[in-house]
This record gives sequence, structure tokens and C-alpha cells, in this order.
Amino acid sequence: MGGESGQLERARRRARIRRGMTLLEAAMASILLGIASAMIFSAVGQMWVGQRRQQQLLGAAEVANRIILQYLDDRTHLPRQSETIAYGRFDYRWSLKVERVVLREPDGLSQEAIASRAERTEGSSRAGPRSVTVHVWLSDSGPRTTGRSVRRPEFTLTRLMDPQSPRNPDSFRKMIADPDRVRELFGQGGGL
Repeated sequence: MGGESGQLERARRRARIRRGMTLLEAAMASILLGIASAMIFSAVGQMWVGQRRQQQLLGAAEVANRIILQYLDDRTHLPRQSETIAYGRFDYRWSLKVERVVLREPDGLSQEAIASRAERTEGSSRAGPRSVTVHVWLSDSGPRTTGRSVRRPEFTLTRLMDPQSPRNPDSFRKMIADPDRVRELFGQGGGL
């Protein structure tokens, strides 16, 4: 019996010793919990920042598309470039650039082929195609100049257009109702 009681006593002592956590174990558990929490919060923060950036880019793309469509339909009613355009939770600024498209002959073409092509296309396009480019950026991050470099806009959209071909029937009705647009259509004036 004495042997059994000795073993029982030793088991009780071991149980009393292992009842609580040591300071080292508590510190390690706290550190691991802190690291895991920091990783989770960092991942959530990165997802939030990425989502916000995607919303900003999507908004800039939508504003650029709307400006181009409005330019194609009725450029006289475009908003002023000095004003911001609100879309969703963000305000955007924009700039518009219209350029004539110049077609060049490929290198290595003979002079006869160039002359023949020039005769075929003579007078076929009075106004010629144009490229319409819209730059859109967040109003609070606008294109700031630092020395000679300009900060890039958030989104750039370019579309080729034929000034003699309206985008849709409503655009055509508006175009023929405006004398300046009719003169431009027939190459008798007007600007870009």
C-alpha cells in the first residue's frame, strides 16, 4: 500500500505544478495571437485599399466614356473642363484632346502606287477621321506638375471618329439642326 500512496502523492504534486501556465508560455501565446491578428488586419486593410482603388479606376473609366459619347453626340453641351464631375463617392477632373488622324503611306511603296492611291482617295473624306482622347483623374490628385513631368491621369480613353458619320439617329437630328455643324459636315468651315 505504501507504494501506491507514494505514486498517488507524486501524481498530485505533478498536477499542482502543471495546473497554471508559465509566464513564458503566456508571453509566447500573446505574441502568436498578436502576429496572427496583425496579419489578418493587414490583409483586410489591403483588400479595402484595393477595392477603393478599383472603384476609383472604374469611375474614371465611366466618366471618360460618358465624355466621349457626349462629345460624339453634341459637343456644345460638354461640361466645362474647369469643373469637377461627381461619380459615385469621388469627384473627377478631365481634359479632352481632338486631333486629326494623318494616314501615312507605308515605307517601300512605289511612287506610282502612292499616286494611284492619292487619286482614289481624293475628295472622299473632306474632314477626315479624328481621334478623341479623354484624360480623367481624381480631382484631389489632379495632374500636378513637378518640374517638366506631369503626373499621369487615372484613366485615358481614345476613340477614332468620323465627323461625317453621326453616332446614332438622335445625334444626326441634333447635327443637322445646328448650322455650324452642317457647315463642318460639308467642309465649309468649322474647326476640329
